[in-house]
Amino acid sequence: MDRLRLILQYAVLATEKNIYKIIEFAVMKYTEIFDHRIRQLLQKYPEDYTIRHCRKLSSDPKRLQPISYNADDPLAFMFVKNYTIILARILSIKGDLSDKYIKEVSSKVNIPPFKDKTNPLKKITKEVKKNHEKRKKLNYLLLRKN
Repeated sequence: MDRLRLILQYAVLATEKNIYKIIEFAVMKYTEIFDHRIRQLLQKYPEDYTIRHCRKLSSDPKRLQPISYNADDPLAFMFVKNYTIILARILSIKGDLSDKYIKEVSSKVNIPPFKDKTNPLKKITKEVKKNHEKRKKLNYLLLRKN
């Protein structure tokens, strides 16, 4: 479904032939990849999440952090600039592809806030399972004592 949605977005961009929209799309892609997806992972696997042998999933130096788009950040800008240039050439869209223009337009893009995509029913189910497991352990411990 995601691929079809992406193809539809490309088709809309190709018909509009607007370089401003291409830059806006590139910023949204950056935000989706480097901000929203990481936030979603952090939502699913919080800082205190442990794996086998009570090890934390990630330690402080390796801890994932969302990277919000900032036109003054050279790596973020390079991603948006290259994405814009590649997409504009693929879709045969003419326009100003100078660094100055891309930076100016990309800094004005209104980025939507992160929305948690986790199904609320799954969250409730997980909580119920956790509570059930805790009760099972407690009952086991109480039975062992008797």
